[in-house]
Amino acid sequence: MRYRKVENGYFLRLEKGEEVLSSIVQFAAKENIRSGAFFGLGAINRFELGYYDLKTRRYEKEKFEEDMEVGNITGNIASLDGKPFVHTHVTVSGKDLKAYTGHLFSAEVALTLEIFVFTSSDEIERKMDAAVGLNLLDL
Repeated sequence: MRYRKVENGYFLRLEKGEEVLSSIVQFAAKENIRSGAFFGLGAINRFELGYYDLKTRRYEKEKFEEDMEVGNITGNIASLDGKPFVHTHVTVSGKDLKAYTGHLFSAEVALTLEIFVFTSSDEIERKMDAAVGLNLLDL
């Protein structure tokens, strides 16, 4: 990964073969980013998407192996148990240009992934919300 600090945050460029979520978490830890938001585009493969079913309180997941264009990757950075935690959603499409979207569990960069990270000096934490069964932003 390469990155550069700019006025309102950072530009990141993830390289082919890098794992997306762990790369963003490592970046946040290295730069001591306690909260922020990000968006970007590029291409990924070997990824897993999910949909959270409120009735069952479980994610329904599907794995994809092929290269797909990332029309948008969106997420936030907060703290969970004192460490950076990344919550990420993505919209992708393949050669047929049909879109898939959902919660991103894992992904490998297929070519490049360009991300802009907005940062905040405030620390935002995640805490378990018993009503939905997820660690939500504690605001």
